[in-house]
Amino acid sequence: MNALQFEITRFLASKAKAKQRTTYQELADAIGWPHPTGRGLGKNLYAVLHYFHDKRMPPLTTILVRKGHRYPDDDALDYIREAIGAVDIADAQESVFQFDWSSIQELRAVADDLPGGQKIWRSSFRKPVEARDTSSNAFLLKFNGELHGPGGVSRPVDPRDWDDQVLSMPWDSPRASSWTDKSPGPQVVSGDILYLWAHEDEAFGSGLGLTGVAKTKDAHLQDGVLEILLAELALLKNPFGFRSLGAIGWNSTVLDRIDEDRSPRAWAMKPDEQAEVDELIRSYGSRKSEAISSVELQHLTPLERALSDDREAVLAAEQERKTATVKARPEQQKFREAAMLRHDGRCVMTGFTLPTVLEAAHVIPHTGNPAFEVPENSLILRRDVHSLFDAGMISINPKSGLIVVSSELKATAYRKLDGKSVDHKLASESLAYQFRRFKKANQ
Repeated sequence: MNALQFEITRFLASKAKAKQRTTYQELADAIGWPHPTGRGLGKNLYAVLHYFHDKRMPPLTTILVRKGHRYPDDDALDYIREAIGAVDIADAQESVFQFDWSSIQELRAVADDLPGGQKIWRSSFRKPVEARDTSSNAFLLKFNGELHGPGGVSRPVDPRDWDDQVLSMPWDSPRASSWTDKSPGPQVVSGDILYLWAHEDEAFGSGLGLTGVAKTKDAHLQDGVLEILLAELALLKNPFGFRSLGAIGWNSTVLDRIDEDRSPRAWAMKPDEQAEVDELIRSYGSRKSEAISSVELQHLTPLERALSDDREAVLAAEQERKTATVKARPEQQKFREAAMLRHDGRCVMTGFTLPTVLEAAHVIPHTGNPAFEVPENSLILRRDVHSLFDAGMISINPKSGLIVVSSELKATAYRKLDGKSVDHKLASESLAYQFRRFKKANQ
């Protein structure tokens, strides 16, 4: 099975352990599938069914039904019988409910060991993960997202921004790793659990604070930098940091230390300290209290808020861009008119002014959220440049304001755009979002 199929299996096994049937809608929501009804999951469910049949285990997918039904519909039953032969569906479901799914190590994930499990975590599609080794250490990594984060990403929108990527931690100071009493801590090694805290201040990366948890797949020290390969990443639904917690305080020794010492560091946590952080996750990682929300509203721009709230919708819109299935919308003309006015009716990269070849580009894609339907999230681009921009082959460096093009375009006429200064008039959040996509596509 592939990573997605294991994620499907973990969810179904969790339902089976509770002796509950589940629906396609619940499965789609749990794994972050782009279609809310689960449409398109068939071949993955078929693979799951074959996997367990080959291992002589109960047919786990038989507990997946349409809402209001006790048994799979006829199409699903045809798949089941094709894979495992004639079967009494009621008996098959009972065998699934009676099986000890907790005994299967490969179905456990990092999030299983965290408060609330999958309910409060928006997880990546992960490879099979063994249960947490009690001999492993847990660290809270405080880092500058722009300097140390995978691909220079401070605020991951997609789990793939950080998952299976390298985080480069400075490791040349006497206390690159510390316990909370400030005594030297252990080095991060394979199997350790990492709580990922991206520094919030604009001068140090503009992160979101506690953003996710991962497992160390590999760690390699070279030239004073510990290269940590992240795996099994789980992103908080609602990242939080000192700006949020300042309104209500916190009960955490390790947060006390990083509040006192904001430098990049791996803070090794004892079990009780880790439990304190887990409790914060339980309280604030799955939902925002009124106190936190009111404080964050003072710091987040409308675009930042919309990116956080509509994260999954933005990912779905990006997928539509890739498959060229974006449809014309009634409000599109209004958006175009505002963009043409803002950019003087010319392509911001080429200077073209012929209206028939110019298009209004959403930098953060359209999701239906009005926060993205604003002129500061727009560019006017020539049609060909628009396609390359959406494909992550052309971007604008947020710091220099210069156009950058992918290596694939360096041998084409588009190379003339590379290094050109542009007056883009974009909101900083939009520009940073698109540049992250560009860097990710060109790693």
